[in-house]
Amino acid sequence: MKYSLPCEIVEDLLPSYAEGLTGSSTTESVAAHLETCGTCREKYRRMTAPEENAGAAADPEGQKELDFLKKNRTHTRKRVLLSILLSLLAVALIAVGWRYLVPKDCPAQLISYQVHAAKGRVTFTCSMLAHGRGVASVEWEESAIDGSEKGDLYIEVCSAGLSPIHENYAEVYIEPSIDVRSIYLNGSTLIWSEGEAILPEIDEIYECRNAYVGDASADEELVWKLGLDAYLGSLTLELQTASEPYGLTLISDEVFTAAQAERLEEVLPDYGVLLLALIDNLGTAEFRYSAEGKTNAISVDAAAADELLGQSVKNCVSNADDMQRLVRRLDMTAELLTPGLSEDDIGTRCRFGFTVAADDSISDLGLAVLADGEVCFETFCCNADGTPLTTGELMEFEFTREELAEDLEGASAVSFVLTVTGTDGSETAVDVPSSLPEDPAQWEQGTCSEMFFLSGSADIGYTLE
Repeated sequence: MKYSLPCEIVEDLLPSYAEGLTGSSTTESVAAHLETCGTCREKYRRMTAPEENAGAAADPEGQKELDFLKKNRTHTRKRVLLSILLSLLAVALIAVGWRYLVPKDCPAQLISYQVHAAKGRVTFTCSMLAHGRGVASVEWEESAIDGSEKGDLYIEVCSAGLSPIHENYAEVYIEPSIDVRSIYLNGSTLIWSEGEAILPEIDEIYECRNAYVGDASADEELVWKLGLDAYLGSLTLELQTASEPYGLTLISDEVFTAAQAERLEEVLPDYGVLLLALIDNLGTAEFRYSAEGKTNAISVDAAAADELLGQSVKNCVSNADDMQRLVRRLDMTAELLTPGLSEDDIGTRCRFGFTVAADDSISDLGLAVLADGEVCFETFCCNADGTPLTTGELMEFEFTREELAEDLEGASAVSFVLTVTGTDGSETAVDVPSSLPEDPAQWEQGTCSEMFFLSGSADIGYTLE
């Protein structure tokens, strides 16, 4: 049996019903009641027909009831509008608070820092590399080794939106109660060990350590971080994973002079040792390049590396500190900090790297080269498994002028544009600044490396720092 609303309830609902504010079910019930109840129907008619209300003055009781209904309708409308405004204000306050007041975890790669430890005191300074971010908090925790006065110090830095509350600089002084052996930043990033600061470049290389040579994307990232492209130019990676010993071959597309080939013979064996130490199941590292009309090959296997180091190359690097010791033992610090041949490389290579620090969820990045405003070359980077790019993730692009020779011929102005694609399918174009001259004819031989932090969002705009 269908339920019929009583007159008392219908009278209370009439103001909302007249304004169209009732739900579909309630609207149907009120309409059904009005069809059968003349009293409520008359009240509704008078409420919605103001031109007839003048006659109500002759009926004081009716006028009093009508005034009450109108007043109730006005109050209902005001309450609804006030609720909407308060809801919008609450959402805005939550958004502002989330961005500028709530501390957020930050990858160590997005923090510029300095650390000094001496005489029982640790001095730590830091700032955010991401645009529009400030230092929200710096906290630390000691972890003593059982039965020893020595231990590790863990420093945690959180970021928030740049504001007078959270400036982009912090300096703290720590007086630990233990004899500090190592200092870690934001979890597992080793920044100081046994009295010596770890070079950020060394730590970045160690973070690219790879368990399987068959992971081609991880191999490419490690090769990039080691700076091998600065020596060998445009590279092709060839993997041998059919049987042990597993191998990785780096094939250069460049042609070198005799002097350059002599320098490669000096540095590439040491790079082979580093590859063997950082790729767990790699058995042989090989380099191939052309010089003076012939193909040269330099190969280093695990046995040769063990003999050179006097220990197993597979057990010599367990953290960034070990990595730094190995680099110094091989006398490669200068090569890793400023990689490249002393003479001009063959051709002009352009490298662009973008570290993700955006507020949006991004699916991929695309880099376009424009000749006189027209796209002549375009390439894309994304995660192989299709997952969104995460904060701190580095996306890299590389091409040579020679590859674009035909498209750049006759061009007077070259520019670069980054396309940011969100997980919702939206696309945003961002102009990419470059140290290269606009006229490609004025590009000098060598390598042009441009590294940026991508911050912001599609709503407020992306920025490159």
